[in-house]
Amino acid sequence: MSSRLDDAQFFAALSRRYADAAEEAACLRTQISALEQERDGYRDLCNERAGQPSTSTTSQEPAGQDLQTLGAAALERAREEYGRLKEEVKVAQDTVVSLQTENDVLGKDLAASRAECRVLSVNLDEARQARVALEERCAALEAEVKSVLEHANKTARDTRDAEIDALQEALAREKAANTELRRKTLDKSMLSTVTSSLQAASTSLHRRTESQPNLGLRRLSSRLSDTSHKTLPPPAEQPARPPAVASSPSYVTPIPDERLKELDRLPRFEWKRSSSHIDATFNRKFLADQIGGNSQSLIAKVKNQKNLAFFAGIDKYLCPNLDQNPWCPAVPGQHGYMFVGLGAECDTFLAPERCTLFIGQKRDSRAAGRFQYLGEYIAQRVDALTLDEWNTLSPEMKEPYCETTFNKSKGLGSAKEIRAKYDSGQLRVPCVRLQCVGFEDYVQETLAKTCRKSRPSIVSSPPKKRQRDVHDEGGRHRKMPSLP
Repeated sequence: MSSRLDDAQFFAALSRRYADAAEEAACLRTQISALEQERDGYRDLCNERAGQPSTSTTSQEPAGQDLQTLGAAALERAREEYGRLKEEVKVAQDTVVSLQTENDVLGKDLAASRAECRVLSVNLDEARQARVALEERCAALEAEVKSVLEHANKTARDTRDAEIDALQEALAREKAANTELRRKTLDKSMLSTVTSSLQAASTSLHRRTESQPNLGLRRLSSRLSDTSHKTLPPPAEQPARPPAVASSPSYVTPIPDERLKELDRLPRFEWKRSSSHIDATFNRKFLADQIGGNSQSLIAKVKNQKNLAFFAGIDKYLCPNLDQNPWCPAVPGQHGYMFVGLGAECDTFLAPERCTLFIGQKRDSRAAGRFQYLGEYIAQRVDALTLDEWNTLSPEMKEPYCETTFNKSKGLGSAKEIRAKYDSGQLRVPCVRLQCVGFEDYVQETLAKTCRKSRPSIVSSPPKKRQRDVHDEGGRHRKMPSLP
């Protein structure tokens, strides 16, 4: 449509130009006629005044010729312009014909495109309807899958709970069998030790009898010799003592009331003091040699279990010290807290974990640098210390703890800046609750005896040998070491 308007405008402009040229040619002819008339009048006037018609005739001819020449030239230019315009009109007409042909072709293409658009619109509507139907089907399938998954999860949970219950029962049976096996092993070990001691005492008494005959000693030697060659009966079971719950000494630093109430709500473990080596302490290298794990880390993970760790089921044990953990338990059966969670340990014990606990003694004690076995504990992270709870701690604890924070946590500034942040409440001490749930006599007995055999100095306060009175034949009184 726009091409047709352009053609009409072009032809209108061409017609206006042609009309303007015609008007200009008519105007020129009129001017030529006026000039000729003016020339003739001027010529007649000159002839009348001069009375010389011959000269005027000769002088007028060139002027007339000039005007004719000018008019002919203008007419020739008009003809040329007309011819040029005529050629342009012809070219324009050819262009108009070509554009009209192209326009017809484009019109046909437009009609075809409109028909195709209508078909596509119908197809689009059908696709939209199909999508809506598919979405409804997907929603129904999702609801069905969700229902099936919920049913399957419920069934799986029930099955898993049943399997867990069965495994827990089997584990309890295995633990009971393991405990009985350890008891029998311990009894056999004690029997072997007693037999070896009796044989050594018998040999010693035989030597003394040969050098100094003595009827009483001879009889004793004979009885010991007979006893050493016989199999000793298993030791008679001692009557069960009433459960002696470990006393709860005060903590290194008093625990605030709210924290104590939280510990009081936990089940209390009744610990029987059945081991004579309960106060024995050990260094970290000895623990790493006997159990496994790192001898430096507070949280020691046992990857390659030693025999003791394998039989006792120890895969992780804790070694906090009382200097930086003044709320830790001091005796078996006691609950407490430890301040663990700095640096790489920030994500530890978010879920409850069962661990073996060895508590490090204070620096000012005789067992400084050694660790005492306190039993089996469940460790779980609780709320960090508040500012009021931080203020209850002693300065002797705060300074080393700030140094530990500086070494484990980067980007907090110097130890002095860290202390200021703790004092202002900007930093808070992480806290892990320790709940006592058991005590393995086998672990304590094995560690103490192994330590005594290898390096007696490792065990603190070794028991002194008892002495008994012996009178020889001459009535002289002397003291001899008693049998173990």
